[in-house]
Amino acid sequence: MRSMLSLIEREIKLKDSFYFEDSVVIVGIYEASLAPYITKLMNEYGGTVYIKSHPSIKDGRESSLEVEVSAKSDTLDNSRRVVLEVLDKIRSIEREIKSH
Repeated sequence: MRSMLSLIEREIKLKDSFYFEDSVVIVGIYEASLAPYITKLMNEYGGTVYIKSHPSIKDGRESSLEVEVSAKSDTLDNSRRVVLEVLDKIRSIEREIKSH
């Protein structure tokens, strides 16, 4: 009975959470260059954030990378705040990589 209650509590909590997603497009950086930073960010936020990258190549030459960030939280404001914070960090990482 106790395990059944735990399962129900988790389901209710999931129903009461709020999801927010946004993305940024980075041009001129390959996915492999960004991957270690993505892993570090996901670990930094303790599993509350999910980051997914979608690479593509324009005109057979220039790499483009759409980076999607999503979060689930108890309020929409918290989810939005975390996603926008992570996107700002990704933009900073982009500048750092491009400056080297």
